[in-house]
Amino acid sequence: MNELIIFIAHQKIKPGKTEVMLSEIRKAGVEHGQALLARGELTQAQWNILEADLNCCLEQDLFNFAMVVERRDGVLLMNAITKPK
Repeated sequence: MNELIIFIAHQKIKPGKTEVMLSEIRKAGVEHGQALLARGELTQAQWNILEADLNCCLEQDLFNFAMVVERRDGVLLMNAITKPK
């Protein structure tokens, strides 16, 4: 499993594909958040924080690494995977 994550982290996504994928993720996140807000499960202040977090998470190229988390013997281990130069 870890090898698959490393492979995905090192792939170069074709121009235009990243924007489409991030747009779909953002759309789904906003729809879900708005539904929670409409049902009264979130306050506007909570939604504002979640939306800001969503925007931050969807920023591209903020770091030159990805973090991989895996469970080993009941412990979560986090390792950085850097982009190849």
